[in-house]
Amino acid sequence: MSVSLIIEEVDGKKLDQLIPIATQETFDKQWLPIVKNENLEWLLLFESGSLFTQEDIPYIIDELNKFSKALANNTPIEDRVQTLVSALNKLKGKKVSIYIG
Repeated sequence: MSVSLIIEEVDGKKLDQLIPIATQETFDKQWLPIVKNENLEWLLLFESGSLFTQEDIPYIIDELNKFSKALANNTPIEDRVQTLVSALNKLKGKKVSIYIG
């Protein structure tokens, strides 16, 4: 298993674009302890997977930025976080259906 961003639909257009975030093992061992310690409720939803809409994106990005600050220079994870933030920023202001998990 793994955790990925799946962009299902943007402005009514079906995409099904997949952006890998972490293997399940990496997410469980490296992401979750920080997510739980920092009480990042939106990122905790990635564990089981969840559908999100455009209204959720600013909250997810905010928590990703908090997560990034707590990483203590873990460059491989930071690279994945920045890829995810970049992808989500491109979706701001658009009607979207995305799945992360």
